[in-house]
Amino acid sequence: MPERTVEELERQVEELQRSVEELKRSGAAQHDVERDLLAILTNTPAPIYLKDSELRYVLVNRRFEELAHVTTNLLRGKTDYDIFPEPVADLFRQQDEEVIRCREPREFEEAIPLPDGEFAFITVKFPVFDDDGRLRSVGGFCTDITARRAIEKKREEAERGLAQSEEKFRSVVEKSHLGVAIVNDRREYTYVNDELCRMTGYDAADIIGRDLLFTVAKESAALIEDRYTRRQAGEAVPDHYEVGFRRKDGKHRTGELRSAIFQDSSGHTNTLIQILDITERREAEEERREFDAKLQQTQKLESLGVLAGGIAHDFNNLLTAILGNVGLALLDLPPKAKVRPQLQEALSASERAADLCRQMLAYSGRGAFEVRSVNVNSLIAEMGRMLEVSISKKVVMDCDFAPMLPAILADVTQLRQVVMNLVINASEATGDQGGEVSITTGCVECDREYLAGTWLADKLPEGRYVYIDVTDTGCGMDRATMQSIFDPFFTTKFTGRGLGLAAVLGIVRGHHGAVKVTSEPGRGTTFRVLLPASEVIDQPVMTPTPGDGWTASGTVLLVDDEQPVRSVGARMLEHCGFTVVTASDGREALKIFSERAAEIVCVILDLNMPHMDGDETLRAMRSIRPEVRVVMSSGYDEQEVTKRFADRGLVGFLQKPYRYEDFTGKLRAILG
Repeated sequence: MPERTVEELERQVEELQRSVEELKRSGAAQHDVERDLLAILTNTPAPIYLKDSELRYVLVNRRFEELAHVTTNLLRGKTDYDIFPEPVADLFRQQDEEVIRCREPREFEEAIPLPDGEFAFITVKFPVFDDDGRLRSVGGFCTDITARRAIEKKREEAERGLAQSEEKFRSVVEKSHLGVAIVNDRREYTYVNDELCRMTGYDAADIIGRDLLFTVAKESAALIEDRYTRRQAGEAVPDHYEVGFRRKDGKHRTGELRSAIFQDSSGHTNTLIQILDITERREAEEERREFDAKLQQTQKLESLGVLAGGIAHDFNNLLTAILGNVGLALLDLPPKAKVRPQLQEALSASERAADLCRQMLAYSGRGAFEVRSVNVNSLIAEMGRMLEVSISKKVVMDCDFAPMLPAILADVTQLRQVVMNLVINASEATGDQGGEVSITTGCVECDREYLAGTWLADKLPEGRYVYIDVTDTGCGMDRATMQSIFDPFFTTKFTGRGLGLAAVLGIVRGHHGAVKVTSEPGRGTTFRVLLPASEVIDQPVMTPTPGDGWTASGTVLLVDDEQPVRSVGARMLEHCGFTVVTASDGREALKIFSERAAEIVCVILDLNMPHMDGDETLRAMRSIRPEVRVVMSSGYDEQEVTKRFADRGLVGFLQKPYRYEDFTGKLRAILG
């Protein structure tokens, strides 16, 4: 049914009233006019009714009858209370009385329960008075707005739903851990959430209206520009990638970005951007990668160290036999014997092999240490002439020593080897063109972060460390080379053996220090050796040497699982005047000692043996004769052994391989 506006109904009422008045005045054809008017009222699609002065129904049209399911004859003479429920009748009565009181039309909007359901109407009610001003009747025109109200209700519900959805969306977006932004088709930010503001350090007012690249880091600008342009052109491009962005305070962060294209209600194209700050995750992943790389490097170094130490230990036993036998042969030969030069050559070659073993042991961290307090400045100064003749004449060497440098606890010989190896390595790095090599000393407080960037620093304590910097102006190294420089037998030199830096690392490891390497291709290299500072005052250690013709007496028990070592050791002892008893392992040694403990003046005991090692054998011998003098022998270093047997009362230590002079000198110092 078409709807009519209130204004149209009022206009129709006025026209009808004018028509009625005119008909009354004219008096002509009144019957026909009334009939026509009645036909119009009856067939009008809007419900129309007329009540008398007592508000009883006089006339209703057909539409009213259809809605109320009642005929005019049944309605005539009835009031609203006879037709409608009391609340509805009360409402209609109040409206009628208001119209009568005001003496002019009034518009009412009402919902009325009818047999076919509830209908909504806009009703214009009007009073009709006679010439004397007395109320004749009250009429009403109703516009059915039920369908319109249903549409409006749906629209309102949709708007409420939309508002709720928008509120829910806004709540989710504002509380999201993702930074969210909307960029319009002019590349301007039109919306940013609180998380994006927190991530960038800017307020929303600082960002809204700015260009797409406002907070983007310089290195990511081209990528975002390309993706945005291609996406706007309709190309299928990745919508998930990493970008860098900058905060208001200048700090750079890393984000994981996702984007999507959508159209707003006006048909404009917008871009929805979501970004997750993954800076901490990426830093943690990088730290993890660095940790894994360092762990792998440490495990590699430890594995190679064990291998090198094991080879050197076994090789030292062979060298002990070679050096001992050659030394004894030289003692027994006349000064002008023809074979003496050949034996001297063999002795020199064996000593060079022993030096190679010492380097391998140094790499494994088991070098022979005689630790005392050392002033690094004095040690390097004493090496000055030796260093100058060891490097290329095209290289200029410079030293810069820090004053009042704390002492360190170190083995002087090993520390000299560290300095020598680093200086020679630096000299060779300058190449044929020459350059500069500088040695700098100083003291630095090392915290955990600083130590983490060094080699061998995993278990080092924070504190004061004396450093030795050896810097060259040579070719420098790339990252791949730096990862391998301390590997045994790795070298970039045509004739190098690759043990120099490996030995440096081992010696520093044995001294509980660390090495820090700084290098760039074409910009030279700096090796920094860090050694724990000490307050112990330097006390030089004097090593006694035997005088010519020294002889001894008594029985010595020599225990070693290597037959060549036992053989040469027995001959050395006999040459000194001792009576020698040998044993191939701890069990055999313990059996001999239990039978002849009273006559044995000294036991030379190998540390590593099958069945029963030196430690077990020593404890068992002490239980038989507590005051027995024991000299421990090993291919490993004295520091490691003496620390292990600190409370066992060892009287000495023999480092393999040993020559006759070392062997007899140690025994003379012990036995007198």
